[in-house]
Amino acid sequence: MTDFSLAISPRCISSCPAPTSRWVPPPIGFLKLNIDSEVSSCSKGGIGGLLRDEKGSILFQFSEAVRNDPPVWVEFEALYHGLSLFLSSWWANKSRLIIEFDCKQLIDWCLGKGVPPFPIRSRVQEVVERLCSEVLCVRWVPRLCNIDAD
Repeated sequence: MTDFSLAISPRCISSCPAPTSRWVPPPIGFLKLNIDSEVSSCSKGGIGGLLRDEKGSILFQFSEAVRNDPPVWVEFEALYHGLSLFLSSWWANKSRLIIEFDCKQLIDWCLGKGVPPFPIRSRVQEVVERLCSEVLCVRWVPRLCNIDAD
C-alpha cells in the first residue's frame, strides 16, 4: 500500500497567502483559476470555474451538473475538470497557474495533510501529481473572493 503523503512534495505545491475581501488578479505571466461547487438537496450537484488573466479578462469558464456526492468530492470534481481544461488549452504552455477555491479540506489533500477517502484517492493523487508539474500554488480563499466561480 502506498503512503499518499509521499506523492506530495511541499516544494511543488504551496499554499500561498490569500486575499481577504475580494478577487485579486494574478501577477503578469500567471493565470488564475477559481473553482467552486454546489450540492443541493436534489439528486444533482454542480461545478463551475473561471480562468482569468492579470487584467481580469475571462479566458474560459465552465459550468456543469454532476452527481450529488459529498460536498468535498464535488469540489474535487470542479478542481479536476478545471485543471483538465487548463492543461488541454494552449495557455498551459504559455503561463503558470494559480488555483483558488474555498474548500479547506481539499486544500489539505493537495498539500498532503490528510488522506482522501478511498473511492476518490487515486484520482486525487493523479491531480496532485499534475499540480506538481503545472501549478505555482493552490490556495484557500474566503467565499467572498470566490463568488464569481459560482
